[in-house]
Amino acid sequence: MFITVVGGGNSTTIFATLAIEAGHTVAILTRRPKDWATTIGFVNDDLKWDSRTKITGSPHLITANEAECIPQSDVVFIAGIPVHHNPEILKRIKPHIGSGKKVFIGSVCAYGGFNWVCERHLGAAGNYVLFGTNLIPWTCGTDKYGETGHIFGVKRVLRCVTEGG
Repeated sequence: MFITVVGGGNSTTIFATLAIEAGHTVAILTRRPKDWATTIGFVNDDLKWDSRTKITGSPHLITANEAECIPQSDVVFIAGIPVHHNPEILKRIKPHIGSGKKVFIGSVCAYGGFNWVCERHLGAAGNYVLFGTNLIPWTCGTDKYGETGHIFGVKRVLRCVTEGG
């Protein structure tokens, strides 16, 4: 599966690394691709969740250009931007979402009317399925931008919702 992780915030290195580790092809869509390392990862303090203290991986692509990652994406996961930037991100990715397959578009913390914002900027119906979590899956931070995140604790229960799927 080709997954594009959008943003550069605290959750980006964590989610991208976990997706890489699960065997997916991962692109990171960020305003600052030159500030990213070729190997990324995170420090893990929650050893009851995973006994490893550091987990790393290498994204397939790090770019600021939607045309380089969105057309082949099966999943677009908005993981590292403030929610008020969602309209602009959705406007930028819309022209690159192909018509030949359904794309799963999701957000960490899909509150704030994420589904309404998507409908407004992507259209009421189409070739996308929405999903989102009710919380950030972990308490986390950034040790070094574009390279190392930090998990302080992982939530043991996380709800995810979908629309159109």
